[in-house]
Amino acid sequence: MLVRVVTLFWLIGATSSALAQEAFSGRLPKRESDASTKNTAESAWIDLRQHPSANSRPQSAPSWVDAVNMAPTVEINGASAKTIFRIRIAHPPGDYQVLFFRLFFDDNSDARPELVAWDELGSQVLRSGELGSGVGLPTDERNLRARRRGAG
Repeated sequence: MLVRVVTLFWLIGATSSALAQEAFSGRLPKRESDASTKNTAESAWIDLRQHPSANSRPQSAPSWVDAVNMAPTVEINGASAKTIFRIRIAHPPGDYQVLFFRLFFDDNSDARPELVAWDELGSQVLRSGELGSGVGLPTDERNLRARRRGAG
């Protein structure tokens, strides 16, 4: 009977230590290369909502966001005027090959946004078409723009 009890405790101890997490004291080992920390992706949150100047605060953005402008709205052939925001960006530091755009907006059927991107030569590189589905709820859409190799 004593052998069975000792064997039972030995089995419980062996399985619990096999399933347990191992704790280390001291510091974690340093990375051999800091290359991943040099090329960490940067992001910018730019709020395009129009607030009265009394309620607005200056925004900050990374250095690769050159300018944010709002173009005047123009009605064309009786169609409703659209507000145009121009966001000028430089190439972020590092060797980034993809730009990721995420646009938050109120999904109204009569005011659906569109994302259009041009490169520095004036060539259109992305056109999303009308975003959203007109359900009348706040939503977001995502778009990727891959940069061509050698594009400066």
